[in-house]
Amino acid sequence: MICLNQNVKDPTLRKLFEDRRFRQALSIAINRDEIWKLVYLGMGKPRQCSLISGVAFYDPEWEKIYAEYDPKKANEILDRIGLNRRDREGFRLRPDGKTLALTITFPSGIFGAWSDVLEMVKRYWESVGVKVALQPVERSLYVTRCNAGDLEIGVWNFDRNAAVMSDPGRLLGKVTDGPWAPLYGQWYSTGGKGGEEPKGDIRKIYELLDKAKATADEKVRDRYFKEIINLHKRNIWMIGIVGELPQPVVVKNNFRNVPDGIIWDDTLRSPKNARPEQFFFKQ
Repeated sequence: MICLNQNVKDPTLRKLFEDRRFRQALSIAINRDEIWKLVYLGMGKPRQCSLISGVAFYDPEWEKIYAEYDPKKANEILDRIGLNRRDREGFRLRPDGKTLALTITFPSGIFGAWSDVLEMVKRYWESVGVKVALQPVERSLYVTRCNAGDLEIGVWNFDRNAAVMSDPGRLLGKVTDGPWAPLYGQWYSTGGKGGEEPKGDIRKIYELLDKAKATADEKVRDRYFKEIINLHKRNIWMIGIVGELPQPVVVKNNFRNVPDGIIWDDTLRSPKNARPEQFFFKQ
C-alpha cells in the first residue's frame, strides 16, 4: 500500500493530500496489470488496498474502486483541481508555483519487489505530470520518521486483515509503519494527549469505532464497523497495487496435518493459525 500522509508537514502538500480527488487521480494513474505481470509474474491479483477476500467485512467494491488504469481521466482530475500549469520539464506546478514533486520513502532491504514496483509507480505518476523521488531508508529510521509524521508518502503491506475488528490498527492510522494518518492515530491512541486532533471523515472513523466498542448488540456493532469500511472506500487514503499474494511455506515430507489455504497475516501468521497442536511427524 502507498500511504499519502494526511499529517504531512508541508502545508501545500497537506491540502493536496487531503483532497480525495488527488488521491483518486494518483490511484487510477497506476497500471496495476502491468506491475502484476512484470513484477509478480501473474501471482496474486491487481486490486485496491482493501480487506482481502475470505475475511470479515470483505467488500468486493472496495477491492476494485479507483483501481482501473485510466491516465486520461487522472490527467483530467489533476487539471480540474487546479494543477493545470507546468514547469519547463513538463511537471505540474503546485498552487504556490513550485514544481509538484513527491518523495516516496520506503524501508530498504525487505520485501524485495517494492523497489521494482515503486520504479514503475514513479514512471506512471510522472507520465501524468507528478515528479517523484524514491527514498529507500533503513527500517528503524523509516518507522521513526513515520511516528513523527515526517514522511510525505510511505509504503508497507496492508496486513492485519484476518481479525480486523480485534486488530483495526491499519484502518485507524495507528500502525507505525503505514503512515497514512500517524499523528491522528497517536491522538486517538493517547486519548487526545499526543499527536494531532483529527477532523472530517478521519474523526468519524474514531467516533464509529468507539460506538462499535460500546455496544453489546452484534448487528449494531457490525453496522458501525461497516461504516468505517465505507469511509475508507470513499476516501482511498491508502492506495493498493497487487494483493492476495501466495506465501510459500516449506513443510518436510513427514511433517503432517498442515492444511492448505491458510490466510497469512500479521495477526495470525501461518502456520501459527493452522492448529499446530494437531501437527505430527510420521514415523
